Amino acid sequence: YGARNAKISGTEISVVVKSVNGRFLETRFHLPKEFFKLESQMKKILSQYFHRGTVDVFVHKRSAGSAHV
Repeated sequence: YGARNAKISGTEISVVVKSVNGRFLETRFHLPKEFFKLESQMKKILSQYFHRGTVDVFVHKRSAGSAHV
């Protein structure tokens, strides 16, 4: 498990990576729509660090001007 937050140009990005042991590498991405085009690139990067297991990647994006309900 790992988590990281960053603020870039007034936008807060939160990334959480969870993994469990498994026989083969399976990556699952939970991304905002605008990041879908980066999924294959992220999968390639993850495969350099993980060789087996199930890896879930959660990315949340929040603009500084968004209201909380």
